[in-house]
Amino acid sequence: MAQSIGALVTGLLVAAMTSTMARGESLADLPPPLRKNVECMAKVLRTTPSVTNIVVGAEMRRNSGDWDGEPRQAWFLPYVEYSAPDGAGNRMTLSFLADRHHDGKDVYYEFMAILPGLSAPNEEPSDWGTTKLVARWYADCGVKAFALYE
Repeated sequence: MAQSIGALVTGLLVAAMTSTMARGESLADLPPPLRKNVECMAKVLRTTPSVTNIVVGAEMRRNSGDWDGEPRQAWFLPYVEYSAPDGAGNRMTLSFLADRHHDGKDVYYEFMAILPGLSAPNEEPSDWGTTKLVARWYADCGVKAFALYE
């Protein structure tokens, strides 16, 4: 029951985050270094036992033009989505979405997933293996990624 509620909340959160984005664009629309990162992330997933249903793609995102004086613009950002089990074998579809950052000089990208934070009393919530995957993505691909609990 708790996992079902967590999955529902996660689904609603992702739906709200993507409601203004065009999903399913081609990776060809990404800058070559970012495309290479996403392809490497997918390669790591393909070699990870129990990971299934791997999907990669890109979304178009737009800014309002009101943040730090940036002009109104749009860009494509990638996502990596897959299914993985928790310790009890319950499967969850996880989506790591890229986020574009600008430090005043350079643009850089990080990937983030939102995980349901519900668990049984006195138990830690499952991370569905994201801690190990994030470490592998950094080691093998040079990708910075993290997962947060809602």
